[in-house]
Amino acid sequence: MPDSLDKLRWILELCKKLGVVTEPRRLGGHAGAHAVWVCPLLSWHHQSFDTEPDIQGWKVPKAETTMVDYKRCKFPAGISMLDDSAAQAVDKLNDSIGNLSALEERRESEPLVTFSHFLPRIELLLEKRYLMLPCLAKAAGSTFLQARVEALRPTLHVFGHTHFGWDAVHDGVRYVQAALAYPEERKGRWHSLSNGEFGRDGPLLLWSSASGFEPKRTCRWSGYYEHHLREPEKVFELATYAAKVFRKLDERATTCDPDFSYLGPDEQPAGSRRLEVDPVKK
Repeated sequence: MPDSLDKLRWILELCKKLGVVTEPRRLGGHAGAHAVWVCPLLSWHHQSFDTEPDIQGWKVPKAETTMVDYKRCKFPAGISMLDDSAAQAVDKLNDSIGNLSALEERRESEPLVTFSHFLPRIELLLEKRYLMLPCLAKAAGSTFLQARVEALRPTLHVFGHTHFGWDAVHDGVRYVQAALAYPEERKGRWHSLSNGEFGRDGPLLLWSSASGFEPKRTCRWSGYYEHHLREPEKVFELATYAAKVFRKLDERATTCDPDFSYLGPDEQPAGSRRLEVDPVKK
């Protein structure tokens, strides 16, 4: 019976047959145009990625009982999602089949864009008190991926998984997410998804051979953390919108609301090109 790692290898083999590039590649650089390197990174989530304290005083479910990955993914004997071994096994595929050695041809003057599905830093996720499902933090990212990104030092890293519009800089690396999300998410919380003009005319433009990188954009939640410090130690708090679905277990449990006053009365950052409504809304 094939396991999830077998299936991943088969998908990569199929991509190769179809001409889908899954290895580092240099783009542009012809006739005086800008050049850029693009490098995909394989990763898988693990619970120890979450280094912040858990919510207390509320009946919040555990990741392994909530996330479908724990039921639908099968790993070889000795590899488990209940520890770091599954994430480490996927990370090692970057060395065995990821062909990262191709980056040795990259000139120092040529920028690098890396990308992954999962998060390489805990700072790219809301604090647990603001999440509709606080245990998402334990199924969102990888410290093995973080080590890869820190070693490669890209100009830009693109990530996904959590469905929040994001554009932030940490330790000299710019991190961007522009999520398609589910239709019900686009209908119910477009403001937290939107990133620039993404979705109006096509994909979000980050780099072009004519002008290089696009300027940093302001997104609702990454902008929030540019104006507010993370306070994960507030373990008894849950946002009002999340508290509606969880039961209190402790008298210290209380609700809170994020302060978006920095956005102004129309909730639109100064100079922002962010779309106020979903461009595909019927």
